[in-house]
Amino acid sequence: MVHCKLSRLFIFLSCFGLAYSCMPVMKQVAKVKYNRYSGEKIPDLAYLDEDGNRLHLSNLGEEVFYVNYWTADDQCLEKSIPEINEMNGKLSKYREGALLNVCIKSTEEQWRRVLAENEFRGKHLFLEDTECFDNYLTIPGAMDVGLVPPMIVNKERDIMGSGMGASSGEQVVTIYMMKQAEDGISAGNAAKRFIKVATRHHNGKDSKEVREFSEFVGEFDDEVQKGG
Repeated sequence: MVHCKLSRLFIFLSCFGLAYSCMPVMKQVAKVKYNRYSGEKIPDLAYLDEDGNRLHLSNLGEEVFYVNYWTADDQCLEKSIPEINEMNGKLSKYREGALLNVCIKSTEEQWRRVLAENEFRGKHLFLEDTECFDNYLTIPGAMDVGLVPPMIVNKERDIMGSGMGASSGEQVVTIYMMKQAEDGISAGNAAKRFIKVATRHHNGKDSKEVREFSEFVGEFDDEVQKGG
């Protein structure tokens, strides 16, 4: 799990304290950060669910998913689980079962032990693999340093983008990207649209798009709901 270095930025955005002068930089960051692997396919590998059933992502219906990859020996896992649980709660307002926690590079025993010892929410899948991680290595990003980043995957199992975070400051942006992915918009372009509309809202502009954006953020962002 990757803790996003831009979380403070997106807390700032979510609360509409957007500095217009930073907008071009933020748009460029969004393009670079989220567009990686966009357009590539998630391989239709076999996974185990918690009940021991083997399934493929293609078995899960024509929905958009947030795929969170994790491994049992990740030393940051314990600190990351509360953020993932919070993310799952917000995603449940968008759609039940939208969060897929996929355990990789681990044994089934390790996977089940983590689930037994932690309150870890979302739908859980385990990637069966060989000692050489032949299945894992077919996933885009597997050859990069560290774990595969989280991804938004559409109903055709195309990757709409990667690297979107589950930290508190990014959750509303991630959900916005998922809703935009339903219309075929990549995560990078969705993030740029988020910044653009947030800027218009912050500057007091009024339009249907701005009003819909305000309603969306108010529904999913706890700080806005609290008046933060």
